[in-house]
Amino acid sequence: MCASGRKCVAKSSNNHGAAPNGPKVVVDQPERANPSLGKQDLLKNLLARLQGYQVWLPTTWRVIVVIDRDDEDCVELKTKLESIAREAGLATKTSAASSNWQVVNRLAIEELEAWFLGGMDAVRSVFSRVPSTIERRTRYRDADGVRGGTWEALERILQRAGYYTKKRCSPTWNSAR
Repeated sequence: MCASGRKCVAKSSNNHGAAPNGPKVVVDQPERANPSLGKQDLLKNLLARLQGYQVWLPTTWRVIVVIDRDDEDCVELKTKLESIAREAGLATKTSAASSNWQVVNRLAIEELEAWFLGGMDAVRSVFSRVPSTIERRTRYRDADGVRGGTWEALERILQRAGYYTKKRCSPTWNSAR
């Protein structure tokens, strides 16, 4: 799963698991995506999703799992992801003795949102209404140096583009409690 929650598969151009110029990332169209509702949802559903991929995944395709480390021990989190992939019957890049791997697990050590802010073309490929001028704005030129929190900055960008509006709470939720 891409961190955005969309299914992302890296497809190589030959049968040896590596493209001449590196793998190409193919992102499913939004109507075919199975988004996660955050880290815990991804971890809860990852085994079932990988088992589903294991049934049909061509040998030249790769699944990329990117997850925010947050405050977790990175070795424990990576071990958990590797274990889930193995349980699903898929070889990981870390554990495969050759190029016959199907899953690569990656941790975003600081904030995953900074990673997104550093790749706005990729963000726009999923969220097409995000303006092409964002990365030219002074406050977003250095994704790792965004003040006020990178997840908040990314949320504001997406909200201004009409995504993830603030109507998150149910009509019966009372913030005064």
